[in-house]
Amino acid sequence: MVRFAGIVNLTGHEEKLWARWHVPKGKEQHEGELTALCLAAFKAKVLRRGPHVGKYHPDAELEIPFGDDAAMHLVLLERDRSTIGIGEVLRRIMEVYQGCPHDVLWVFDTNTRIETLFAVARQEHFEIPANHWFSIYPNAVANFHGEIWRNAKGDTTHV
Repeated sequence: MVRFAGIVNLTGHEEKLWARWHVPKGKEQHEGELTALCLAAFKAKVLRRGPHVGKYHPDAELEIPFGDDAAMHLVLLERDRSTIGIGEVLRRIMEVYQGCPHDVLWVFDTNTRIETLFAVARQEHFEIPANHWFSIYPNAVANFHGEIWRNAKGDTTHV
């Protein structure tokens, strides 16, 4: 059953958010932005969302043509709204995604936050895996399938 989950502001005005699961108080904006990202990923053939999705519990799982071969791949999507510290994001990459064979798309608020994550990883002598790709929310919503994704090594790709 779909139910009213709260009010969000995605495009400069308030919109109603609806969900099939209980959205915890304070997570409405996160879920609204994640919905916008999933809609922007229009090439996805399969989409799974919810609090208990998949082995790694990402915000969403997409089966999508990824990279130059354009074959369908399982891709994990994470939306970071700068509500937790960079150290916690780095711990999530190190612990939760340890050995993850899938590409992980991280959507941050700013390029500065991405650069800070890369700097902290270098300082901690941790190499962020090359299959973790980063972009910022405005770019991901406007051009999800464009060459907006970059990894810590400086490589770029499109989905």
